[in-house]
Amino acid sequence: MFEWYSALSLTEQIFVWIAAPASLILIIQTILLFFTGGADSGLDSDVSGLGDSAGIDGGADIDVDVVGGSDTDLLEGSTGAGLQFITTRGIIALLTVFGWAGLCFMAVGLGSGLSIALAAVLGFGALVGVAYLVRALLRLQAINTVNYRLALGRNADVYLTIPAKGQGVGKITLDLDGSLKEYDAVNTGDTPIKTGDVVRVTDLLRENVMVVEKE
Repeated sequence: MFEWYSALSLTEQIFVWIAAPASLILIIQTILLFFTGGADSGLDSDVSGLGDSAGIDGGADIDVDVVGGSDTDLLEGSTGAGLQFITTRGIIALLTVFGWAGLCFMAVGLGSGLSIALAAVLGFGALVGVAYLVRALLRLQAINTVNYRLALGRNADVYLTIPAKGQGVGKITLDLDGSLKEYDAVNTGDTPIKTGDVVRVTDLLRENVMVVEKE
């Protein structure tokens, strides 16, 4: 490996210096993406800690954090994302493609100037490609985002008993965006709402948890 590197010209060595660390970072980014499921998008949620985050404990009033304000755009499925070329992933892709492409062009006998120019074109193409790919993924994610505000004022069936006064979380079934699914729900009333009862959604907590009252 060292002998191969030593035999390279200075220009080729520069291409290697650019491509090698960029490739390593790209590999790390890809691995993290698979393990985190793209968590940096900020759209994942975890309702397992609802009792703490929503202020729900024994006998306490429900601290209802109504979805609105800055959260509205997210819930309506708007990413607000245009084409963003200067991103970490885009730059890493540019450097990776530029480095390896330049090294390949030099290996087939092209001159330094032409190799740099062609590698730069391919690197810029990778930058643009990543920008379009990210925008497409964000739009797809936005399409798949449920607009929970549509639940307000609608009736639902209780699937699991909802304790009184926010002393716990139950479940309701609700047809939302054309799909019948289960959602977590809390109850502001003085008595539990039992399985099979019909409720009306009056508010939303964070993390798609619905505040309901018995019809």
